Amino acid sequence: MVKAKRSDVVKATATLRERFISTLSAANKRAPAAGALEAFRQTLKECEGEKAAPWRDVTDPLDAALAVLLTTDASTLTTDAIAELWTLQAREFKDDLGIKTAPPLEKALIQHAAVCWVRLSILEMRYTNVMKQSITLTLGAYWEKRLTAAQKRFTRACESLERVRKLSARVPKVQINVAAEGGRQVNVA
Repeated sequence: MVKAKRSDVVKATATLRERFISTLSAANKRAPAAGALEAFRQTLKECEGEKAAPWRDVTDPLDAALAVLLTTDASTLTTDAIAELWTLQAREFKDDLGIKTAPPLEKALIQHAAVCWVRLSILEMRYTNVMKQSITLTLGAYWEKRLTAAQKRFTRACESLERVRKLSARVPKVQINVAAEGGRQVNVA
């Protein structure tokens, strides 16, 4: 009896996932068909509260920004193969910062730091390419400002992440006192 209920839940989850994908595909257009967006909204409501909600598998906005950055800005400087390598390096950068175990706020800041890091790297390459040519003073100042702004954004992203980590480290850990056998007390953090 328990197995039948579990298989029903698995089937229902698979059906919901399929409906999510089909309604997303229909609504994810500049001019979706009449009713497509409303059908997608209804499917999203059905997904609320689900542990394996299919919307969680969709790329988050900062991942999408990173993908656009690597496919558009990087493609003007290098090959698609190098852009793929940079994608892996950005993923490794996020892993090194602990994105897999970070709480939600830290995850967002790690994502932002990765985007800033890639943008800074791309601007460094462009700056280098421009500066090896004979350019006007105005163009040189323009590229200096762009590079400086990218450096500041990356630095601020890293500082924000570090600040949040320090603040969360200050949160006191919950301690529970448990009476053990023989009247001894055990402190569990």
